[in-house]
Amino acid sequence: FDLPKLETLGFTSDDSVDDVDGLSSGIVGPSVIMALTAKHNYTWTNALPKQVFYEYVLNYANTNEARTNWRPLLASVVEPLLQTYQAESVSDVVKILNTHLWTVLAPKHSDSIVFVGGQTPLIYDPMSVIAFGYASCTGLAILFVNALRAAGVAARVVGTPAWHDVRLDGNHNWVEVYNSDD
Repeated sequence: FDLPKLETLGFTSDDSVDDVDGLSSGIVGPSVIMALTAKHNYTWTNALPKQVFYEYVLNYANTNEARTNWRPLLASVVEPLLQTYQAESVSDVVKILNTHLWTVLAPKHSDSIVFVGGQTPLIYDPMSVIAFGYASCTGLAILFVNALRAAGVAARVVGTPAWHDVRLDGNHNWVEVYNSDD
């Protein structure tokens, strides 16, 4: 499955198809192309089963966060980091991005993107997290998952609605990565 087979993913280049929700002309098309480009560029994507790639790399959203075209920005940040630090595996990518992403994407008024509790739902889509320089666990998890996806790594946001099984303790979210390196 690759760029020349774009239509096999269910996306047509036929302009006569109704664009009911506006996504195909704004987010879906570029997301598909950039995900397939990542598949072509990064060798660790070769081990991904097709369905895992479709669900956890190609996807442009994680939860109900605002839909923004984050992939071009994150790809432009991720690629030089992976080249500079010579990523060769999914484990390398996760370590490199978790070490450097937060400072590279930090807004000018801050040294790093940081955790600030209680920000969801106001600040949790990736572009808001980058603009404000902070988010709760949900926003940080979404941004990190999207950066991993820009690098061709299958990842998702997981969590619990009741931390420590106590609803009053609030929810918690974190990142899960599909890693065939191990």
